[in-house]
Amino acid sequence: MTLCENYPELRQKIGIVLDIQQLYTVTRRKFLSELELIPIDVLKGFHIHYRHRVPDISNEIPWIHVFNLITEIEEEVLINPEIHHKNRVGDAIRFCEGMLG
Repeated sequence: MTLCENYPELRQKIGIVLDIQQLYTVTRRKFLSELELIPIDVLKGFHIHYRHRVPDISNEIPWIHVFNLITEIEEEVLINPEIHHKNRVGDAIRFCEGMLG
């Protein structure tokens, strides 16, 4: 039995903040199939970056698929543009905004 089955009142309070780059790093070619294994209702947020730099649609991470998944989530989600250079955070936010339409 899962935690949410035992304690349904926690369903809205607990979940996963997923680091997309880290998932890609450990799964590579299996990234999409591994991402699909994560139940959408447990996803509460996302770390968005490409090696701690601003992501770009040309990166090997399939950003279109990632952001399509994000838009399928009915609850509000946290998007953390995890960029190490503070002067590039705005660029990362604009990337996310553009991908979300």
